[in-house]
Amino acid sequence: MSKLRTPLIILLIIGTLILLKFLLFPAAKKESGNTLGAAKSKISEIRLSATIIKLQKLDNTLSSTGSLIANEEVQVQPEVSGKITGLYIKEGTPVLKGQLLLKINDQDLIANLTKLQSNLSLANQNALRQKKLLAIHAISQQEYDTAQNVVESTRADIEFTKATILKTRLYAPFNGRIGLRYVSMGTYINPGTKIASLAQIDHLKLDFSVPGQYAGVIHTGDQVFFTVQGFTHKYEAQITAMEPKIDMATRTFHLRALFKNNKEPALLPGAFADVQLVLKATNNALLVPTQAIVPVLKGQTVFLYKSGKALQVPVEIGIRTDAQIQITAGVHAGDTLITTGLLSTRPGDAVLLDKIN
Repeated sequence: MSKLRTPLIILLIIGTLILLKFLLFPAAKKESGNTLGAAKSKISEIRLSATIIKLQKLDNTLSSTGSLIANEEVQVQPEVSGKITGLYIKEGTPVLKGQLLLKINDQDLIANLTKLQSNLSLANQNALRQKKLLAIHAISQQEYDTAQNVVESTRADIEFTKATILKTRLYAPFNGRIGLRYVSMGTYINPGTKIASLAQIDHLKLDFSVPGQYAGVIHTGDQVFFTVQGFTHKYEAQITAMEPKIDMATRTFHLRALFKNNKEPALLPGAFADVQLVLKATNNALLVPTQAIVPVLKGQTVFLYKSGKALQVPVEIGIRTDAQIQITAGVHAGDTLITTGLLSTRPGDAVLLDKIN
């Protein structure tokens, strides 16, 4: 009997322990579950910064790059061959339009001109005699025409010689500044020999391009602002000409502006310029920070703060500036825009705002 009682007591103890397990552990499990839920709730609340979207003034400014070129520029080159007998070029100095720069030996041409002028005098006398003879029918009309033709031919030769003599002298075609000289007195030169360069730099041209989509809103007379590396001044130019078509290779629209190069130190042709063209100012634009835009497969989105949660909204964008982007559709003035933590934010996430600008 005592042998049977001992196993029964052991079974009773085991049963009691099992009962206690079912009575006590579910409560602990429920309490543990509540604790995890609270922790998870706290973890899911992201602390972010935001800004209130406001209506702002937006200057519709196009940025581009361009090059400065001389208003007028030419390489001084001869039209005829010969030895230089007069060199009136002083490097780096200004010259006036019509100023003599160089003279080529023309002695043979002068001698030929003298001969032709003498022949013309003789031809005129002969033609006059022939005319008198024709009047009394002493000669035929053909003989008189031949004499008159000698006169006209000699005159043509004289004009040709004078034109050739003129080509032996090089004159400045416009006011400008002479560059480096590449020949010396006595040098024998040929057509195409580089003598020097002449550039007009009191005015400079600014050549630049903009995307073709803006071709219809840019006009001659519009103002352009530009800066040049190494100079702190901001220069102003005026559009004077534009191409009548869009470049098919680059889909850009080529423009030219002119400005007065009267500030010291003066700018030089060939310089690189950063160009800004103000098209039109918008007083009621919705501008958001650039970093607030989230690219997606079919466009762009932003995250708004709504009722304590992050709401992802598709938007349409307009003009970009260095730090802001215009929103043309998708948001309204007064919306709270999330600006930080966008990479880790998901639609519907609970959000706590640390800072609102």
